[in-house]
Amino acid sequence: MKDANDFEKDNQNQWRNPASLSIMTEERSMKASIEYCVQLNYKLRAASLAAQLQKTFNAETSLIKGGGGDFDVYVDNVVIFSKKKEGRFPNEGEVERLIKNQS
Repeated sequence: MKDANDFEKDNQNQWRNPASLSIMTEERSMKASIEYCVQLNYKLRAASLAAQLQKTFNAETSLIKGGGGDFDVYVDNVVIFSKKKEGRFPNEGEVERLIKNQS
């Protein structure tokens, strides 16, 4: 029989077995990279989006220094969003929707 020490409380206040938590985490292996323009100071915007992708998808994220106005988002080495192509930054929640639609 398991007691309260065998379980952990998740962020939704439900009790779960720690072993199942590690399995759930290991299953998610999405890697997201954001290439941003250093000269135009896009780093804060890139870091904010990276944090959101970590929170939403438990993604492994990295920031890549670039130039020329770059703000490109890659998921598993596939371009999801390109500022140069779209002529703008992504709207709130747009990258997340694009990722979900691609799944």
